[in-house]
Amino acid sequence: MKNYINLLLLLAFSFNSIAQENWDLQKCLKQAKENNLEILKQKLLIDIAKSNLKSSKLSLLPDFNAFSSQGYNFGRAIDPLTNDFTIENISSNNFSLRSSVDLFDGFNKINKIKRDKNSLKFSELELERLVNRVYMDVIDAYLQIIFCKELVVVSKEQLRITKLQYEKSLKLYNQGVLAKDALLQVESQVLSEKLAKISSENQLELAKLNLQQFLKIEQSEDFEIQYIKLNIDTNITYPKTSEIYQLALNKLPELKAAEQNILISKKNISISKSNLLPKLSFSSSIGTGYSSARTSLFGEEISFKSQIEDNLSQSISFSLSFPIFNGNQIRNMITSSKIDLLNSDYVLDETKFFVRKQIEIAYSDFRTAKKQYQFCMKSVVSNKQTFLISKNKYDLGIIDTFSFLDTKSRLNKAESELVRAKYDYVFKSKILDYYMGKNLNL
Repeated sequence: MKNYINLLLLLAFSFNSIAQENWDLQKCLKQAKENNLEILKQKLLIDIAKSNLKSSKLSLLPDFNAFSSQGYNFGRAIDPLTNDFTIENISSNNFSLRSSVDLFDGFNKINKIKRDKNSLKFSELELERLVNRVYMDVIDAYLQIIFCKELVVVSKEQLRITKLQYEKSLKLYNQGVLAKDALLQVESQVLSEKLAKISSENQLELAKLNLQQFLKIEQSEDFEIQYIKLNIDTNITYPKTSEIYQLALNKLPELKAAEQNILISKKNISISKSNLLPKLSFSSSIGTGYSSARTSLFGEEISFKSQIEDNLSQSISFSLSFPIFNGNQIRNMITSSKIDLLNSDYVLDETKFFVRKQIEIAYSDFRTAKKQYQFCMKSVVSNKQTFLISKNKYDLGIIDTFSFLDTKSRLNKAESELVRAKYDYVFKSKILDYYMGKNLNL
């Protein structure tokens, strides 16, 4: 019984340890990559592309097939081996091996291999694009949790200071120094900051839920992330948008995928044109057969083994075909392929325009976020100094409660805005890092 209880305690401890395990960013990124449905579907498309490429390569090999048949003829019929008329019931067998290979097909198969290689590369680049997008979403959600944690810390500290001030005000009120309406104003401030604390804690829970949903794991109240203390560098600079765009052209998978799509369209044109060229193929076969109607000069039935050996035949042949008229189908295929190529060119141009536009927006957002963060830092310093001066004046009875609480509210707002501006600044910098081809990390 004691061992049983110990086992239960061990299992409970193990489960609790797993439930309370902190998730670092790398673990979150790995979990999201392994469980995102779009990524999993894209991996299936890569498997299909690999299978298509393999089939294209194998199509260069000769085919080789074996055939056999068993036949029965009744009444007047032709012996399938002697071509003589007979009125006997005949049982016959035929066996053959056949092989053929295309010697020239207008490079149709070669172009299909090249096209399928491009298709595989396109699918792999699409996977890379999806992974990058998921990583950005996870990093954003991860930063939101850290932001909300700091917001909770700020709201708790604000509440703690206001509670201390309320206790002082209560003593002054009991001593008859402070009016009741002034005490009620401080009490109202305490209640307001309690509400702000509850709101920030709720935002934290929602941020945790959002990340858990990205990771495709069940919601848990014990879910925690590994806190990262971010080193904020306000002196960070980025090159001009034109330079970032040039880096993006060589690194972004969505742009590379659009370029691969153009190569696919070009190969489809070559494949269509190959149908206008003559085709040369080679084939060979070997066969034999048996007929129950076959007899010797003395009327004796010839054995199965003897007939198989005697009826052995071989053949080789070359086949050359020229396309002359096929209802203009080939020309229509070529026209459609050229239209598809033109569309692929438009898609690439559209993707380039979209990327340039997003880079310019991201660059502008980063500069704004940087200025806001720098302003918020100055604002917090200024409001802290104002609050300390106001607090001393309030304690000495120089200013009224309303003026004191007003400076306290401005400090609270400045501290909250600083936290928000800091994480907005960090995330905006990560967007530019992505377009420059840097690793997505914190």
